[in-house]
Amino acid sequence: MLFLLGLQALNGLVSGMILVMVAIGLSIIFGMLRIINFAHGVFYTLGVYISFSVALLSGNFWLGLLVGAVCTGIVGALVEYGLLRPLYGKDPHYQLLLTFGLALVIQELIKIIWGLEGRTTEAPALLSGTLDLGFTYFSVYRLFLILLTSALTCGIWLFLKKTTYGAIIRAGVQDPEMVESLGINIFRIFTLGYGIGVALAGAAGTLMTPLVNIDPLMGETILVDCFVVVVIGGLGNFRGAVFGGLLVGEVVSLTSLVSPHFSSSVIFAFMAVFLLLRPEGLFGGQGVV
Repeated sequence: MLFLLGLQALNGLVSGMILVMVAIGLSIIFGMLRIINFAHGVFYTLGVYISFSVALLSGNFWLGLLVGAVCTGIVGALVEYGLLRPLYGKDPHYQLLLTFGLALVIQELIKIIWGLEGRTTEAPALLSGTLDLGFTYFSVYRLFLILLTSALTCGIWLFLKKTTYGAIIRAGVQDPEMVESLGINIFRIFTLGYGIGVALAGAAGTLMTPLVNIDPLMGETILVDCFVVVVIGGLGNFRGAVFGGLLVGEVVSLTSLVSPHFSSSVIFAFMAVFLLLRPEGLFGGQGVV
């Protein structure tokens, strides 16, 4: 039983770290722009399909990972520049409706370009097989995913906390008028922040390509789970996204040992409790870091 618990805990860590990356992106976007990005899940899906196609055409899994994340971020930056920017200062409902409609449009484009059939892919030979951890055997690719997402999460935190651009982003969250008064183009910072947030969702999708069945609707599930994460941790908060993602991943994975059918709904019970007892989340929404 202990072996099984350990294995499920590791699987929960994999799911949790993917949720962390997606939720951090959502939190950066909300923290900067105060936009609840309903298109976030479809950007995750777009990253998956771009990565899959590039890897298939080039025969290079690593190139697919890189191109999928970068291209998704570029699409996100263009969306902010061309569609969201004209709505700043207007009724927030316009932004909600825009991101919701954008999700539907991109989802339909994915169906047109790649079709409706499900697809699968495999991890590169370098990361295939299992590793003996002493108490259980575990997929090498899943271990790689845990390590890489942990490194990326730390890298994003260091970027936001220790770099000049990160300081400008944090200042833009707290007081955009002050940032503009210093001669900094705040709209470029918004574009950068939105692009980074979307790229993180795309990167999470690219990393999941060998582990999931690829289909145009896969982003819907990750978006719902991501909103649960940010409600628990605090919308717009980096620490909240990390803690909430890991908590949700572990709860779902360990609950599936007892009741697989209940595992997908137990997180909503958690969310309801947090909404009743601490609606601002564990860490609140004060800034992206």
